[in-house]
This record gives sequence, structure tokens and C-alpha cells, in this order.
Amino acid sequence: MKNKLKWLFSIVCSLLCISVLSACKKEETKAVNVTIEKQAELSLNKTSILLEPGATFALEPTLTNVKKDENEPFVWQSYNTDIVTVENGIVTAGEFGSTYVSVNYGLLNAKCKVTVRTAETSSDELQLKLSQTAVQLNAVYDNAKNENLTATVYKNGEIVQTEFTWESDNSEYVTVENGVVTALKNGCTANVTAWATVDGVRLSAVCKVSSQDDVTITLISPKKVFEAKEKYEIPFSVTVNGERVDAELSWRSFDQGIATVSDGILTAVGGGTTVVEATYGNVKACIDIVVRSYVYVSTAEQFLRIGDGDETYTYVLTGNIDFGAYFAQNIWLNEPYLIENFRGVLDGKGYAITGLTRYCDDFERELLGVFNNVAKSAIIKNIYFGVSLQTGKTGSLFAGQMAGYIENCYLDISLNGLTEGGEGYSLFSSAIGNVKNTVVSVKSESQITVFSLYGFLKCENCLVIANGVACGGRVNGQGSDVNPYFENCYLYESETDLLAGNGYKLLGDGKGQADTQKQYQDFASDIWSFDGKITLKNERNTTPIFSPKVIGSGDKTMDVTEKYVIVDESASGIVFDCYIFNSKGKIVHTLETDGNEFTTAVTGKYTVVSTLVDKDGITGYHVANVTVVNAAELVLTTKNFVLNQGQTATIAVAGKTATEFDYYSSNEQLVAVDKNGVVSAKASGTAQVRLVHKTAGLT
Repeated sequence: MKNKLKWLFSIVCSLLCISVLSACKKEETKAVNVTIEKQAELSLNKTSILLEPGATFALEPTLTNVKKDENEPFVWQSYNTDIVTVENGIVTAGEFGSTYVSVNYGLLNAKCKVTVRTAETSSDELQLKLSQTAVQLNAVYDNAKNENLTATVYKNGEIVQTEFTWESDNSEYVTVENGVVTALKNGCTANVTAWATVDGVRLSAVCKVSSQDDVTITLISPKKVFEAKEKYEIPFSVTVNGERVDAELSWRSFDQGIATVSDGILTAVGGGTTVVEATYGNVKACIDIVVRSYVYVSTAEQFLRIGDGDETYTYVLTGNIDFGAYFAQNIWLNEPYLIENFRGVLDGKGYAITGLTRYCDDFERELLGVFNNVAKSAIIKNIYFGVSLQTGKTGSLFAGQMAGYIENCYLDISLNGLTEGGEGYSLFSSAIGNVKNTVVSVKSESQITVFSLYGFLKCENCLVIANGVACGGRVNGQGSDVNPYFENCYLYESETDLLAGNGYKLLGDGKGQADTQKQYQDFASDIWSFDGKITLKNERNTTPIFSPKVIGSGDKTMDVTEKYVIVDESASGIVFDCYIFNSKGKIVHTLETDGNEFTTAVTGKYTVVSTLVDKDGITGYHVANVTVVNAAELVLTTKNFVLNQGQTATIAVAGKTATEFDYYSSNEQLVAVDKNGVVSAKASGTAQVRLVHKTAGLT
């Protein structure tokens, strides 16, 4: 049976073969013969070997894609026969070192690196030791580019005096001379070897040297106090070995309850101070971030504590505060001041502080009003002060030292009890600060100096109502230390004269003493054109005198392509008259005829004056300043400087003064820049200087 199955299987296979052959004959294919000649090669069984002195090794050559001609031999060669010799491929190690052995066959070549190492010796016989086996240097800094290695030979634990030779295997970047290793360039490694021969034995020891990359991260500090929810992209630059590179930094905030940071974008969260850190590799850079803290004030006790906080605090009145009842139960009346040192921001939100009575029973004692010192960082705004001072020989009506900023305030001050010789009172004893959009109403029985006895005080858009006080030419103190500056500031002998336009223009250019000039004004063209609508006799003691919310944009610097929104239309129950004046006092826009948005192609300074009456019939006013700039006008006279070390150059913007800008160098180790735009070359390399307009914020 099995034989029959084999027989049938053979017949089937034969038929299949016949069918396949028939099919092949029906479909003839054409073949193309392609000959590819492979490249001939010569290689060795080793490309590198390590031998002890006197040892041998057989190198075996191999030909690929070529047949060996018996009549053409392999040709062997040692690059340094002191270190190694070779004969018919047999390599023999000589003295210590490294070299190559090559073999040639016709035009073909192959080679092998041969290193002859130090013979191993017992640790209790001979040892060569280095003071360090690994060092890290920095080629950029003189105090970090060198390292002094010391080599010592020990024989049975005793020091052997001998001579050493030194070698670097990467002398292009790291050199060594008598053990002094010097990094010539960063970002590389080298092996520095010390050699010595003792008792006929060749000894060596190796120190691994690396020169790290010099990385510098520069973070530009915002130099400001952030408001909660405010965002800020932190400008930064990274240089590696003096060259600026594009780099991704890792960021973190030390206190995420104050500020968070992601990809260099800072987000202010809550009040306080924290540190933001940027990291690139193992290099870090930090900047301080300050977020404003808000404290709400509603009582006399809370107001007396506003001097406790620093410049990061803003104190906000939530209502009127009357000190009359407080002083009736406390002993503050006989103190020279209420607040010793104020450094933060006080925002009255239009509310009033009244009953501030200061009393001194010692005629020789100085009274200082409300504040002893208003620091440079301090801002006092949108508030009415009712202050009464009694007796005292000299002092100040409102603050002793005034270096800060007072804006949109009404200072209603009376001085009683002065006798002959008691004329040393002024609004500030010494002032170098700014007063803006503020009314000062003074009542006194004697002649006083209204603004300051000493210093430089800048006043803009201010009114002084003398109320019969003999101010005359004593608006500011006399003497060489008085250099006031007045812009759109006027003095009136009474409220009646104010409404009639009969007053004095205050003169002072910041270079000399102040003076007054009697003049009769045309209120239709002056920015303080109250034209009878503001009486200055509304109930300012019990109601807010200002309503900042009704002004849409407030003080602002804008580009010629932007719009200024005059009125916040969400404020209901308000009746407005609004005028915008240019720097020459000419009306260029009114709410009634020109609408709620102000645009202009003419750069310059503009003043927005609004009078308003709320639903309770209370009249008030608000003044805002608008500076219009043209970003396209910021053109650098020179965009590139090439300087030698120690040279300086000055950056200039066409049509602008140097003091209008803040300057930032991307790498202060290479290029320094001062407040006047003078750059100084400190080291070789490339850096960028960024200019930021102080008022316009343009870069």
C-alpha cells in the first residue's frame, strides 16, 4: 500500500513540474546583468592594543574584495621605534608611551594604536601619587583657570626625591608646565600625566582635567511693585563662554502664594516679597519680586498704624474718619506729628480725614502736622485732610520732610496762636517731592510760607487759597536752598478771587527762587476753568470730594494709534462737563461735541479736566494728564558699536534726551551702561543694550 502511495505522489509532482514549465514558456522575461565592483579594503585584527614593556602581540592583516598577490608583500612600519617595533606583524613593546603601527599593501593602508603602559609595582614598593586626581577649571576667570599639581614618589612608604616630567594629551586646550595646569578654553577635557623613573622603573600618575563652560544668566529686574493678578514676562539672556545663546530656562518661585512663574511669565498672586529663580544647567540667577499688600482703613486707630508698613503696602480708606472723638479720649494732641515715617501708598478714594488737631503748649516746640517724613516711595492721593495747628514757633503744616508724591488732594489747614516771630511755618519744612492736581487752603493769623522752606519742590496744576493769609512773595522760602518748579499753579487771596479769576501765577523753573505774578485770567482758556460750577464750599468734610471711577483712563501715556476713553459710562447719576487742553491751554476736545473717545496724531502733553455733580448734588472735579507719543519716532542714531576693551560710546535716540530712558545691558560682565546711555567695554564679546522709555514704556 505504501509503495502505491509513493508511486501516485511521484506522478502528481511530475505533472506539477510540467505545468510550471509550460507557464514559464508562455511568459518570457528579459534579464539585465549588472556587475558591481566592491571597494578593496585592508584591515587589522586590532585597532588599538595596550602592552607592558617587553611584551609582544601579533597583528594580522586582512584583504577584502581583492586577491593577495604572492609577489607583493605587506609593508610594516612603527611611527616611534623607541616605544614599539614591528616585524612581519609581530609588535614588541619598548619604553612607555603611545604610537601607531601601520601596514601597507599597494595603495591600501591600515593602522593600530599601541600604548605601552607603566609596569605594575607593589603598593609597598614604589608609588607615584598626585595631589589631585581630578580638577575642574574655568578658562574665563584668572582665579579659576590654573591649578598647581604636586607629584610625590613613595618607596616602601618613604618619600623619594626625584625629577618629574609632565604631559597633557590635549595641549591645545589644557597645558601643563612643572605641574601648573592651565585651561586655555572652556568646554573640553584632558589627561595630565606626571612621569618619573626610580630604580630603573618608569612610574606615572594621571589627573583628569575638565574646563567647564562659563555660563551667565542675566535677569532684568522689573524694579516695580506688582499688583495682584498682574503678569510680567521676565527679560533674560544666557551667555556660554562669552557668546549669547538661545536657551530654555527652568523657573521657580520661592513662594507661590505671592507670585508664580511659568516659562518666564510671572503672575502676581498676593501681597509680599518672594524670589524668582532661573536655572540653566547648574547655573542659577535670582530676582526679587514684590507684590503690593492692601490694608483697608476705616478707623482713627487703623490710620495711625499706616507708618508700620513699607513701600509695598497700599492703605485704602473705606469711609470718612473723624479724629475729633479720638483726640477727646487720647493724649496725641501734644505730640509733634501723627505718623513718623510713611513709605507706602495712601489712597483716600475721595474720602475725608477731619479733626486732625495738633496742639503744643510749649512755644519753643516744633509741630510737624500729620507726617514727620513722607518718603520718596510714598504716594498720597484722592483724599481730603482737615488739619488744625495751635501755637508752636516753627514747623510744618502737613509734613516735615516731603520727598514723596501728593496727587488729587485737598489740604484744608488752619494755623492759630502764632505771635510776632512765629513765621516759620510752611506746608513742608523741606521738600524734594511732587505735588499735583491739589488744592491747598490755608487759614492763619500770621504770614507763612505756603509750600516749603527748603529744597526742590515740583508742583503741577495746583491751587493755593490764601484766605487772607499774607503770603505775598513768600509762596516758597527764601535763600539759595530753595529751587521750586511750578507749572499751571496759581494763588488766590480768597475763594471769591478764585471764582472771579483774580489771582497770582506762581513762577519757578527749578533753578532759583519762587515768585508770584499778579494777573487776571481768562477762565475760558485756562485749565482751572471752574466757571462758577465748583464752589469749593460743598460738604467736603462728610462726603468724598473726588470720584476717580468716573474717569475712564485716568493719567496715561499712549501712542498716536491709541484712544483715550474720557468717561466710564458705567458710573450712573453723574453729570459731566469735560475739556481736554493741549500744553498751550487751548481746548482740543470736549465731551459734548467730540464724544467719549479722544484721539490725536499730534504728540505732546494734554490735560483732561472734568467737573461733575452726583445724584446727591455734590460737586467735584478731576484732573488727568495724557502724554501722546509716537513709537515710530524712537530711532537709534547708531545700532551697533565695535569697541576695544576700556573704550566708551554713547547711545542716542533721535530727537530724545538720554534721561528719558532706562538702560539695561544683557551682559554686564562684557558691557556696562550708565543712566546717560554711555556704554563701557569691559571684556571681549557681544552684548545688547535695551532702552525703555520711562514714561511711554516703549522699548
